[in-house]
Amino acid sequence: MASTIKLKRGSGAPSGGSLAAGEPALDLTNNKLYSSTDGTDVVEIGGSFEDGSVSTPSINFSSDTDTGIYRIGSGNFGFVSNGTEVAEILSSGLQVGSKTRISYAAGSFQWGDTVAGTAATFSVNFTQVGSITATVSATAYNTSSDYRLKENVVPIENAVARIDNLNPVRFNFKVEPNVTVDGFLAHEVTPIVPEAITGEKDAVDADGNPVYQGIDQAKLVPLLVAAVQELSARVAALEAN
Repeated sequence: MASTIKLKRGSGAPSGGSLAAGEPALDLTNNKLYSSTDGTDVVEIGGSFEDGSVSTPSINFSSDTDTGIYRIGSGNFGFVSNGTEVAEILSSGLQVGSKTRISYAAGSFQWGDTVAGTAATFSVNFTQVGSITATVSATAYNTSSDYRLKENVVPIENAVARIDNLNPVRFNFKVEPNVTVDGFLAHEVTPIVPEAITGEKDAVDADGNPVYQGIDQAKLVPLLVAAVQELSARVAALEAN
């Protein structure tokens, strides 16, 4: 084993192929140290990196030079795979491809396509159970409803009686004392439409902090439709007499 290491000195970054494998080089002009692991690709040791580009990211792999990270502009950088940009970290948030953006400051999710399509899908045990789809003018939040997923399908009965047991109220959330809204108290809905409610009444976590209940008010729609149909049938019977 050699007891000394030869250090090449020069001005500017050495070009590819100018260093032997494992040979270091010092850029005296910019005070940067370079080396080559294979005698072909030159990498900077420490310090800052060049901006790079989509085709040649500045942080890459010796056996995959078009995969890595490059600087897009001030405060922005991108991730590249096989010479194609797959994601960007921007001052406004994270952008995946050209369609999806998550904004840091606004806490928002943006899907940037210009045609109808699926913005997100949700799966449990690798089976899709819902999705968010968007057009240029509207958004739909979808839950699984295909007949092929269902069995024991029967009509909703006594819908009006169940509706009568619901307690719609007006209230404000404590964090918005000046905003009054219509809604329900989750635990009161549970015995009537349990599938509309998540969580348990008065639940707390291991540290005693509240674990709040939630409600999906869309789950009340089938019961409301069934109640309207019952009332419509009653009105029709009365008119017939």
